[in-house]
Amino acid sequence: MQTLVNVVSNVVGLPSLSKTVFKYLLIQRPKEEDIPVATQCFDVEKVYLRPTDTLLSQGGDHPSKDPDMVTTPQLSDDWEVEYSFIRKRSQGGINVYGMTTVVHRKLDGSRMELKRIISAREYSHTKIANADPERNVVQQRRICFLWENASYHIHHYISPIDEFDILHVQTEGSNDFEVPPFLKLGPPISDDGDMSAFKISLKQPNTPSSTPTREMMK
Repeated sequence: MQTLVNVVSNVVGLPSLSKTVFKYLLIQRPKEEDIPVATQCFDVEKVYLRPTDTLLSQGGDHPSKDPDMVTTPQLSDDWEVEYSFIRKRSQGGINVYGMTTVVHRKLDGSRMELKRIISAREYSHTKIANADPERNVVQQRRICFLWENASYHIHHYISPIDEFDILHVQTEGSNDFEVPPFLKLGPPISDDGDMSAFKISLKQPNTPSSTPTREMMK
C-alpha cells in the first residue's frame, strides 16, 4: 500500500517521503548481461530549465500564456524553488515524459521533489523555449534491478561526460543493505556535490579537482 501511495503521489505532484537513497561512485560498471537478476534498462534525457523569473527578465512571454510550456508549481511563501528539469525516459521505442521541481523550506532548509507527468508536446516545446542556456542536456543509460529488498539503479553517463557511473540504492529508510557481489563501489557522494547531474550539466569547465574521473573512483 505504501508503494501505491508513493506512485500516486509522484503522479499528482506530491512528495514521496518514505524512501531513502544512497549514492556511490561505481569503480566498474557490470555488463547488463552479467547481472544475475532481472533488469530494466532505460535511456534518459534531462533538460534543466531557466527559472521563470529569468525568462521574464529577458523579455520572454509569461509562461502561463503558452499552454505548451510547463512551468514550476505555485508554492506557499515558506517554500522556494531551487531548480527544475524535464525528463524523457525511453525503453523499447516508448517514451515517457515528466517534470521535476526541487524545492526547499525557507525555515529549516528541508527539501523535497515535486513530480508530474507531461506530454510529448509539452516536453518538446519546453526544451526549445526554456532550456537553461548555461547547461548541457544530460544523457544517461540506466540499469535498474532489485537485490535483497533494495532497489538499485546504475546511472551511466553518456553526455556531457562519458564513461562515468553512479549507483543509487533506494531502501525503506535503513542503511543496512547488502551490496551485490558483482558491484565494486567507490566512495559515497552527496546530492549537492560536484558529481550530481545538476552540477555535471554546467557548461563552464570544471576545475581539475572537481572533474569526475576514473582515478577519483579508485
